[in-house]
Amino acid sequence: MRKLVLVFAWIFALSACMPSVHVMRYTPAIYPPSANVEILRTKPADREYIEIGEVSIRLNRASSETAVLMLAQKAKELGADALILIGERQKGAYMVPIGRSAAAVNLQDLVGVAIKYKQ
Repeated sequence: MRKLVLVFAWIFALSACMPSVHVMRYTPAIYPPSANVEILRTKPADREYIEIGEVSIRLNRASSETAVLMLAQKAKELGADALILIGERQKGAYMVPIGRSAAAVNLQDLVGVAIKYKQ
């Protein structure tokens, strides 16, 4: 029984360290998953689109490259044709004790908007 508890504690600890993508939907419309997602740095000026929602991920748990890939994967699941990278958003800080002092660790999210092109 003790081994089973230790296994569950280990699995919980690993899952707590895994970065997860958060979604804030702008529309109740549901789209089928898409095969490809275009990564954009600016809003497309030449095409009309619908904003599906905002996707974000904590950067201290994922590298910037991994974070962009995870945002793109979530945008695919939402049925997006493109992902507009908005940038980093400061979400505060937390203190980490170091001996008799402490250091502040900034909390930053990478944010993007999943969009669907109008046909």
